[in-house]
Amino acid sequence: MALCVKENSAQTKIRQDILNLLNTRFGVLPDKVQANGGHLWGTRDLLNPCGMVYLVHILEDRYEVRFSETNFDDPPFYTIDGLVHIIAQKRNL
Repeated sequence: MALCVKENSAQTKIRQDILNLLNTRFGVLPDKVQANGGHLWGTRDLLNPCGMVYLVHILEDRYEVRFSETNFDDPPFYTIDGLVHIIAQKRNL
């Protein structure tokens, strides 16, 4: 499920940061993320459970946000679009 919201420059920066993290920390190339429809987990997983938890930990520290249980229950949370949207919303960007 992709979110159809126009990104501002801060959101674009968050997206690039996540893609960079996926590449440098997890060896997941941006082309593979794009080919996977931006999905990181589930039936189209690019990250294993430990990788997903580690990514969440890095993002919480980097952006000074805390993801809630509700976020973890929401399918868009496991996509690039969803993470960008949630972080931007929590940061009021």
